[in-house]
Amino acid sequence: MSDKKLQFFIFFNIFFLAIIVNSIPPLMTTLQDNYSLTIGFSSFLPLARTIGNMSVSIIGAFIIAILGLRNSLLLGIIFEILGVFLFIISKDIYTLIFSMFFIGASMGQTILSLISMFDHLPEEFQKYGLLHAFFGFGGITGPLIISFILRNNINYKFPFYIYEFVFLFIFFFIILKKVPENVKYKAFKFTEALSVLKNKFIIYILVIFIMYSGVEIGAVTWAGNLFTDQFNIPKDSASIFISLFWVFFTIGRLLTDTLYKKFNFTLTTIFSLFSAITLIIMISIKSFSPYAFSILGIMLGPIFPVTQKFLNSHLSHREVGLVSGIVSLSIGIGASIITTLMGFVGDFSILYSYLIPITGLLIVFIFSIMVRKL
Repeated sequence: MSDKKLQFFIFFNIFFLAIIVNSIPPLMTTLQDNYSLTIGFSSFLPLARTIGNMSVSIIGAFIIAILGLRNSLLLGIIFEILGVFLFIISKDIYTLIFSMFFIGASMGQTILSLISMFDHLPEEFQKYGLLHAFFGFGGITGPLIISFILRNNINYKFPFYIYEFVFLFIFFFIILKKVPENVKYKAFKFTEALSVLKNKFIIYILVIFIMYSGVEIGAVTWAGNLFTDQFNIPKDSASIFISLFWVFFTIGRLLTDTLYKKFNFTLTTIFSLFSAITLIIMISIKSFSPYAFSILGIMLGPIFPVTQKFLNSHLSHREVGLVSGIVSLSIGIGASIITTLMGFVGDFSILYSYLIPITGLLIVFIFSIMVRKL
């Protein structure tokens, strides 16, 4: 497989992973109605997904070292196929929770494998902004699909049959074509992972990832409830605003590579502060709230790829797999803490729950300044 084809293969996988994971938030109110869930109890759904992600992230780099990149990717795709299948057949909350767990496990294993493959590409093909933009494209597409389904009174599980077919196709394509190359690394020792965690630079970056991921996932997960419960916006219209968030989010990520050349890691400092200000406006001015939420996307968009590119530029190819696993774990920690906490606060006031991501963004702002001073 040529470098260009491998780049496209990675983008394609990221895109469809993002469609699935971003089809869930617009369905939260529907799932709450169908399974008679409170906002607080429904927070176990994103929590289960996060736990699945975290479980894989802890051992993801070791799996790659043992199985190789291609086989590790296949394992992640198997998790996705299983998770979507369970979602389709689920008739109770417990099956749905297991579904979320395997979808999360797939995100952890698949993205870790894809990021490691991406790091092996020549420098001219390592467009981190474009890589993360394809996640944004999926973020746009998923809510639009759900909005269409809800608006036309189609069974909300219908798109998941299509998702299942796509990943079955990807699975058999990899098996039959034996692509991409099954690169293996020297196995990591547990002590190596611990030594990495003692590095102050790594610690500060991980704090940024923890806070940022919780903000992004939490703000999007509960946006449907914010719009319908607080601002009386219909479910299908709420899905449109969530999709608009991803439109602006993707624009931000498409601009990342160009902006990074000029501003480098300073972008994280700038955009974290602007994101916090946008959230404050969103919860303060009711009439402007849905539009402020959309604009929030362009503010959040560059933060993750800028920070990841800056981090990876300080690592060897071998270290990228290990540290990416730790980063993925940190993302899971942030998502589980902030998203779950927002859910329980949301039982009392969904509006006040958005004070939590504002605090998280201010922490990102402070630690990005601390990283620049190292």
